[in-house]
Amino acid sequence: MAFALARYPIERKSGTRMFAAVAAFGVATVVFGLSRNVYLSFAALFVTGAADMVSVFIRSALIPVLDPDQMRGR
Repeated sequence: MAFALARYPIERKSGTRMFAAVAAFGVATVVFGLSRNVYLSFAALFVTGAADMVSVFIRSALIPVLDPDQMRGR
C-alpha cells in the first residue's frame, strides 16, 4: 500500500476515502476476529494494514494544513 500511495497519492475526495478506509479497517478487524481459516485471517490482516496506512497517510497530510498558525509553532 505504501508503494501504491507513493505512486498514486490521494489528491481528491480525501474525506470520503478516509471514511472508506476506516470502515474497511473495522470490517477487516471483525472478520479477523471471527475467522477460523488461516488464509482468511491473513487476508483480513492485509486489508487492516492497508486501510490503516491510507488513514494515516490522509491524517498526516491534513492535520498540519488545518491547524492554525498559532498552534504550528511559528
